[in-house]
Amino acid sequence: MLESPFAQIMLDLQDRIAEAVPGIRMIDRYIGQEQTAIKPALDYPAVLIDVEGTDYDEAGEGSQFARATFSVRIMHANFAKSIHKSSDRVREQALEDFTIEHDVVSAIHGWAPVAEGSDGELHQYCEPFIRTGDRSENRNDIGLRIRTVLFTTAWEERMPEPGTIARDMLFCPFFI
Repeated sequence: MLESPFAQIMLDLQDRIAEAVPGIRMIDRYIGQEQTAIKPALDYPAVLIDVEGTDYDEAGEGSQFARATFSVRIMHANFAKSIHKSSDRVREQALEDFTIEHDVVSAIHGWAPVAEGSDGELHQYCEPFIRTGDRSENRNDIGLRIRTVLFTTAWEERMPEPGTIARDMLFCPFFI
């Protein structure tokens, strides 16, 4: 496991989405890729993941409880018309982004990543991801439709001893 909980969760989320939703053509960390005057050079549909924010509470004995919100941005370059007079095939194709979003949400909501513990067994190291919201953004100027889905998860993290940098992400006590 990586020392950074955020980095480990990011890698596990990427693997989970790639495995469960093969129609996604690219998964990366979100760094503002669509904030340009031209469409970013990504393979669509693409998923971009980021940490929106984290709240911490003291857990005692040098540990903290962390509750983080992750954003999963699903980017589509599909602007087919879904006008009610169009054929069913055209309307279904135009609304394909909702199907892909549903597949991504189904892959993440209720899922928790696992890692090998000191006992050699696999354990969940954070609480299952829970969808908490979503929003739409149309970037007609660069030909993108973006759906952002928010998920929360939580874990306990043992902070390093003073003068050291090593930290431990404890296995979620609810699942051991």
